[in-house]
Amino acid sequence: MKMFGEKKDNRTAKTDNSADKGGDNINNAENGKNKKHKGRGWLIALAVVLLLVGGAYLYWVISTKAPDIDKDNETTEGEAVNVSGENRKEGVFTLLVVGDDQEGYNTDTIMVMRYDSINNTANVVSIPRDTMVNYDDKTARKINAVFHSKNGGIDTLMDAVEGVAGFRPDNYIIVDTNCFVDVIDAMGGVYFDVPQDMDYEDYSDNDKDGVFEYVFEIHVKKGYQLLNGYDALGVFRYRADYAMGDIQRLDVQHGLLMAAAEQFMATKNVFKLYQVASIILDNSKTDLSYRNLQWYAKEFLGMSIKDIAINTMPTTGAFVNDVSYVKIDVDEWIEMLNSTINPIKDDITKEDCNILVWTNPTAPGSDGQYHIDPNDLAATDGSKVYNDFPWMKDLLQAEKLRYLSD
Repeated sequence: MKMFGEKKDNRTAKTDNSADKGGDNINNAENGKNKKHKGRGWLIALAVVLLLVGGAYLYWVISTKAPDIDKDNETTEGEAVNVSGENRKEGVFTLLVVGDDQEGYNTDTIMVMRYDSINNTANVVSIPRDTMVNYDDKTARKINAVFHSKNGGIDTLMDAVEGVAGFRPDNYIIVDTNCFVDVIDAMGGVYFDVPQDMDYEDYSDNDKDGVFEYVFEIHVKKGYQLLNGYDALGVFRYRADYAMGDIQRLDVQHGLLMAAAEQFMATKNVFKLYQVASIILDNSKTDLSYRNLQWYAKEFLGMSIKDIAINTMPTTGAFVNDVSYVKIDVDEWIEMLNSTINPIKDDITKEDCNILVWTNPTAPGSDGQYHIDPNDLAATDGSKVYNDFPWMKDLLQAEKLRYLSD
């Protein structure tokens, strides 16, 4: 397995040469030189291939290992939820799934999954990219900016997720969203009902030579159709003119992911599983072992689409210092959290979470939008509030300086 994004200077490649990948290379038996035995030779070759493939599959199944959830779960000040030991729901595992767009500076997709291995069900909750979070950094206080912030990284993002969810996910996997193209193509495409015409082109001067080059474009018509990998990624990313902005984009993403999952599970094709898993592993970074990933894949193949549910964290749009955010609708979120991804026996309360709430709500402004004074924000667990929210002009200046320094 290697870490994606080798173009980034602060990222290093990581390979996995372990014997767990045994069985991928299948050698065909040589044909006998005697023409009389040619047919028999092919039968022997086929038998050898089937034995090797069968053996590889058997090894793949028996060598899987569920993630270790008995490790100590450290909690930060103000977060008292214990997700280990006797308080843990039996057979439940949680995973942070992050889609990282290498051509941008923000994480494109953030999801928390709870897998129940006893009931063989998976619940997934998407956290909107503009969700307001309480952390100490001079960038926008949005959850999608945490990973690539000055003091960011996966640990900081896990902290931010723990703050809004009240528990720290057991493991994480960060996937380069660009590999979505190869995954869908390996599946032979995906049938999906595109909700509207999508026409968008994005050009950027990524190499800083003064010439804006093509980065991404999508031209897909509305309606049910077979999407190739490139068009599927375009539909996944698109949000140019959605009336509901990122929330509507998440709904489309969920529908596309469910369609892909349903079609993939229907094949029950272990060869495609190998191919797709290899693509994802080659474009991801995770703290799961190869055997853990095998285990998740095996469990996934045993599910049907009705065993998977995807929801979006409930939020309301607002501006802070002219920057657009979404604030968490706390009561609705706590109810959803406990019914979907909570891994412990006790209900999580808002006091277990570090969620920013508006203490002095006012009516929408003349533009029809809520405008929050950062001094009117408080944390649900009583933690310190980092209320020095940047202004839009400061973010634009910081973006300009970062652009010039790259």
